Amino acid sequence: MRFLQTILAVGFTALLMSSCAQQPASPLDGTWRLNTMTVVEGEEKTTIETPGMGVLIFHGNWYSQVWMESERLYSDPPSDMEKVHAYDAFDASAGTFTYEYDRLKVTAQIARDPRVVEKSSTTIISIEGDTMTRTKERTGRNDRMIQWTSTYTQIR
Repeated sequence: MRFLQTILAVGFTALLMSSCAQQPASPLDGTWRLNTMTVVEGEEKTTIETPGMGVLIFHGNWYSQVWMESERLYSDPPSDMEKVHAYDAFDASAGTFTYEYDRLKVTAQIARDPRVVEKSSTTIISIEGDTMTRTKERTGRNDRMIQWTSTYTQIR
């Protein structure tokens, strides 16, 4: 009888420890729709009035993102030139992500642009209610800093 009590106590303790060790859901979990986009290069700020249709999905440690420039009209069937324009106006990737200290690091497993596959990209994230702001910076032409800021609304 004492052996059975010991087994039950050890089993209960292991179950309790494993349930406590699970990570809480990330504040990013869910589906986010692109709302606005702003680009700052040096002293020039450009607000993109129609940033297109974009969706970010986070679940567990996986992400998927798709974006397409909106307001494009194509013939039926589309011409070869319209197909080239559509390709340039579309972006997508999916892979893994980590989110720590307001830093989102995505690593694409698949992507429209093969140059980003297996590469990581980091952005700064802030979340207030159902609004997420995502900012990325890099050096551009003539060593001028370029900053992209996009806002998203969580639509789950």
